[in-house]
Amino acid sequence: MKSGGTDYNAAFKSAIECVEVTKASHKQVLVFMTDGAHTAKNEEEVYEHIKTLKEMSKGMMLFCVGVGEEYNMDKLQRITREGNQGMLTQ
Repeated sequence: MKSGGTDYNAAFKSAIECVEVTKASHKQVLVFMTDGAHTAKNEEEVYEHIKTLKEMSKGMMLFCVGVGEEYNMDKLQRITREGNQGMLTQ
């Protein structure tokens, strides 16, 4: 059964908005969970959002969690690397 898709960009845009509200005055922890592969056309935009988050929130920890069997492990590993700190789990 095919679902509606997974837009990683929307998730990271929401994270940026949250960091803006808190003004990065506290330690930032981002948990990115997905059960599907990224479906938006501009994949590089995801990594630009992560770069923005890193600049806004020094020392942010990024955790990626893949749920089920439809997520793309390579992309989650790259997101974790781009986030600089954090871990990937299945």
